[in-house]
Amino acid sequence: MSLLPRKENGKIDIRAMWEYKLLKFIVMTVFYFLLLIYALLGAQSTWKWMQMRYYGGDFSEQSLIQAVETLSNDKRQIKLVELIHVYPYTTDELVGILEGEMKDFHAHFFFSMANRYAGLGDMDAARFWTMLGRYRLRYDALRCDHMTADTVSDKYVEYYILPGVKDDMATMGEDARRAVLADVLAWDDAHPPENDPRYFCEFIEDTEQLSNIGVIPRDQWPLVRRLMRATAQKYIDSGNDASGGAE
Repeated sequence: MSLLPRKENGKIDIRAMWEYKLLKFIVMTVFYFLLLIYALLGAQSTWKWMQMRYYGGDFSEQSLIQAVETLSNDKRQIKLVELIHVYPYTTDELVGILEGEMKDFHAHFFFSMANRYAGLGDMDAARFWTMLGRYRLRYDALRCDHMTADTVSDKYVEYYILPGVKDDMATMGEDARRAVLADVLAWDDAHPPENDPRYFCEFIEDTEQLSNIGVIPRDQWPLVRRLMRATAQKYIDSGNDASGGAE
């Protein structure tokens, strides 16, 4: 007597076999699991879109400025950067619109602009925005009351800069680096930073598994900035001195 289930006509009943039922259960489980993931991703995208619409309004230039004024107060400014890149403006247009607001932006905004320019193939602009981002990040790091903050900043850059931009920066010669830094100092002079570095202090805490990383008193911030600018200018001038000596 056969142990295989059979139909009335004597043929093997595949659907009645336990192997078929098990396989069907596994397939349906995987299907519903994938369907659940799709639904969750869709809900997340819908929620993000709703947030963008809430802050972005009609995505006009005026609504962009209003959104920036609101979201720049957010400690991490993640939504700010996400929203900016939803607007239907070219990268140059975004820079022109937001130039007056950038004093309040954190470093990852500048890195995101570097990535945009790199995607357009404009590596000169990508270098400028990358170095500006690193310069602003260093200023944030020095305002966090922690000795290794400058080292941790390299880890921060890894999160936000594209590998292609990083590789390009690594190939820069000293003269090219000094030239870009001179442009960064000129930009910094015209746009003194006013952002709160607390976001980076918290990044230090998360990265180094520490707690209570504070911010130095605000009345010390101008001194830190002056020292940074003096150090950067000395580096730039050292290249000019070397060129003069060679002549």
